[in-house]
Amino acid sequence: MTNLFALKTAAQSHVDKIAPNKVKFTLEKNEQGRNELVMRYCHYRIDGELVWFTKTCRPDALEADLLINYIEKRADFLNANYYWQAQAQKANVHPQMFKQWRNEFKRTSSDVISYLDKDPELVK
Repeated sequence: MTNLFALKTAAQSHVDKIAPNKVKFTLEKNEQGRNELVMRYCHYRIDGELVWFTKTCRPDALEADLLINYIEKRADFLNANYYWQAQAQKANVHPQMFKQWRNEFKRTSSDVISYLDKDPELVK
């Protein structure tokens, strides 16, 4: 028999490292009166409202790992601020693809160096 409290605690500890304050694991009674592991996570909608989503799993380590993996794949999106979450949703970017999409907007130090090489006046 799986220790649900230990499973919940381990899952919460893991997701707190990758998406702090965005995911909450709880143990709740289902319709049959049995405990099950419930995961709630949040992000902003385009209109700025913070919304929570719920996923429930069977009380076993494999199911908990699937929920953790689900969050790992979306951590960059969940950790982004409202502006970037809204921009991604407007662009119809799946949360799992957020990091790749967002990286298209980032400048690297080599971008800046090559830009400065083209205009020596900026270095003065």
